[in-house]
Amino acid sequence: MDRLYVSVLTSKTNLPVPQFKSTRPACSLYNPEREALQFAEQTSPADIFLLLGAGAGYHLKELSARFPDARFLVMEASEDDINFLKQTMPEIKRLSVMPNITIFPEDELEKMLLQNYLPALYPSFSVLELRSWCSERLEHTVEIRQKIKAVLEKISCDFATQSHFGKIWQHNILKNIPAVKDIKNLPLPVNKTAVIAAAGPSLDETADYICRNRKNVYVISTDTAYQPLRRRGIFCDAVVSIDGQAVSQNHFAGTIDAESLFIFDIAANSQAVRKTAENGNQIIFSTSGHPLAELIQHINGKKSFFPLTSGAGTVTMAAVDFAAKAGFSEITVLGADFGYTGGKSYAKGTYLDILFKAGENKLRTFETTFSALQYRSPLTRISAKKTTTKLLESYRISFEEWADQNGFTLENDSEIYILHKREKDKAVAMPLNQSSIDIVRLKSVAKEFPAYKDFRTEEYDRSSPFQTAFLPFIAYLRKKEQYSSRPYKALQNLALDDFVLYTKLL
Repeated sequence: MDRLYVSVLTSKTNLPVPQFKSTRPACSLYNPEREALQFAEQTSPADIFLLLGAGAGYHLKELSARFPDARFLVMEASEDDINFLKQTMPEIKRLSVMPNITIFPEDELEKMLLQNYLPALYPSFSVLELRSWCSERLEHTVEIRQKIKAVLEKISCDFATQSHFGKIWQHNILKNIPAVKDIKNLPLPVNKTAVIAAAGPSLDETADYICRNRKNVYVISTDTAYQPLRRRGIFCDAVVSIDGQAVSQNHFAGTIDAESLFIFDIAANSQAVRKTAENGNQIIFSTSGHPLAELIQHINGKKSFFPLTSGAGTVTMAAVDFAAKAGFSEITVLGADFGYTGGKSYAKGTYLDILFKAGENKLRTFETTFSALQYRSPLTRISAKKTTTKLLESYRISFEEWADQNGFTLENDSEIYILHKREKDKAVAMPLNQSSIDIVRLKSVAKEFPAYKDFRTEEYDRSSPFQTAFLPFIAYLRKKEQYSSRPYKALQNLALDDFVLYTKLL
């Protein structure tokens, strides 16, 4: 794109002022410093600011002086504009190297917000607009505001998930550490077709596909589909579980096939992990990027967890990703309805059948509870037999995007998804290796952990596992009324105390 700034003007106070290509100045030509001071004085406090337009830097100078502990993300139109301002505006050159200020081009807006706006670290967020900058590109500014809104919604959703599960995840991770055992190059029959079994209603009709092709398939069940398949006499070669909630242990009620391989997220329910380990099953632990898991691997000095993506957060996506990374080039997915088929929420035989049946009475029947499950969100009818929701539709889109991004063609044949690795993207298996956790070393590091260091006083380094490890737990604390107004340092220390306590129990 064309550069927004074209030359430099001089104010009456003998200060440089950048000029837009429309010939208008980026700030006052009379007294830009006074204008900047008034701007800062009218600005309410926040922990992190997004400033649209850097201009001459006078506004940013006053803001950073007024809010010295705040983080500033400053957006400019392009990299060329940033370079121009650094070369011609002394304040921009000076401010651009400050640790709490980042100046970036517009095409990096989403990435910058996702990387830097962490509500657990920065509770309050504010968008500021340099009026002259926005007026110069008035129509485009509307698009920018919409993009900011969309990214903030994504961040809000992620924060809501962390605030709900942050404590559960941290406790599960630490409780699951003793179950992590050494595994070296675990072989899988990748010449077969990997069949992923999700627990959608269509599994009732398509499960027979496994029986017809049993010798030629490697069955990877999601945790919810495990009981429905076992009730049909179908052996699961592998089972994937990522949910940390206590209710997920119900997927494995009763007998577990000792020959099945289990793939648990390291933050998965610890009771389910313990039962499986005591049963003698081999367990591969995975991670979808929880920062505490990254810290533990950092302390251990080895990669102990198999990296998996769960897309929009579904176990089905995690199971498909495991199959692809294990080296399967042919993958078939059953029971991935991404909706309610035939008025049903799940296949027959899931733990919900037992749970809802046990809780039914004359006023709330088994069917009433399942109906409530469906109608908790607005439904959209997509065929005579099928409805969906906005959330379930997002899962489908995430699944299709994953297939394309990972080099798979995708077909949907009567509720059976068939994925085929493109020739140019032939499957390359990641070795299934796992290193046990050195618990003595972990406890030693926990004792010396910088429990009273306030990372907000320094440049925040997202790549440091020591700085990111406890953000989900802090997000959980932020949502609690008794902790919501406490400073970040106090919440960080609570999270660290919890970490130290649980490592002592290992």
